[in-house]
Amino acid sequence: MDAKKTLVIAIAAVSGGGKTTVTTVLNKKLHNSKALYFDDYEFDSPEDICEWVERGSDYNEWNLTPLINDLNSLLSNSIESLDYIILDYPFAYKYDKMSKYIDLTIFIDTPLDIAMARRILRDFKEFSFESIRQDLDVYLSRGRLGYLEALNSIKPNSDFVIDGSLPVEAIVSQILEIINRRSKFENMNYVEYIRDRVGHDAINLTGVNILIINKNNQILLQRRGTFPYKWGLVGGITELGESLEETAIREAKEETGLDIKGLRLLGTTSGEKCYMDLPNGDKAYFITVGYFTKSFSGVLNIDDFETKELKFFSYEQLPDNIPNSHRVMIDKYYNNFEVGDLNVDGFR
Repeated sequence: MDAKKTLVIAIAAVSGGGKTTVTTVLNKKLHNSKALYFDDYEFDSPEDICEWVERGSDYNEWNLTPLINDLNSLLSNSIESLDYIILDYPFAYKYDKMSKYIDLTIFIDTPLDIAMARRILRDFKEFSFESIRQDLDVYLSRGRLGYLEALNSIKPNSDFVIDGSLPVEAIVSQILEIINRRSKFENMNYVEYIRDRVGHDAINLTGVNILIINKNNQILLQRRGTFPYKWGLVGGITELGESLEETAIREAKEETGLDIKGLRLLGTTSGEKCYMDLPNGDKAYFITVGYFTKSFSGVLNIDDFETKELKFFSYEQLPDNIPNSHRVMIDKYYNNFEVGDLNVDGFR
């Protein structure tokens, strides 16, 4: 089983926007987490930030190697694997060498007047009024560009934007909800993900059936534990972004324990005749691509959940109550190919 992946969350905001406070509180709320703070590091960076903004804000001019090294160290520690790493980090996905590590970016959208008031209260406790006035002069003449850069570049580059005028606990609560929702969806397969949004309504589902044929020209059938038929072909629904061939190989391995190759296209089934009301109330039209192969290896394995029994059958001794769409594929194979014939060029 694969180890659980550490979720890396980056919190961004303008200076005074609350990202450090939010990062600290979030780190306390999450289990088995660690926070890294941008301001704890000394970076090689543009000498004049305002001038850097004026010439286009190339975030890759920064050298964030110390932060990246610490992040890598945490991610590669297999002994004390973390569930979460929270970054107090102002660049979202803009810094190329860092972006590949980040799974989720949050921008705290704090009104600039609130951010400025916080910054003055935070940074100028021991300074004179003249120092505050000089800082405000710099802000009005040039420094405001840096704040606008965050709003114009980092905010739209983030996955989620949260109102920074809310209390810290409310902001953290929203972030926790986002994390929980993400975790829920990551643990879903494609069909569960779609069903979470549309309920039991009818949808199109694309999948594959695989005819695994042994040397005696018998076909492997599966008695399913999660299907309204007793026996059927090996197969299943494609996951998001998965090719049909990848689906066939994966489903064969999951449902039978066999490694298959040399897949040949047999045909397709679709349309009204492939509509089905499933026992859990789901409704679906199945668009299915059929493959067959005589090239397989491994030992048949029954998981006793999705698969209750696996058995090779001759065409003359097929069991009853096979789904019609599966029967179409089986008939198509046995009625169009001689024993051992794998030449399907031109067949549709």
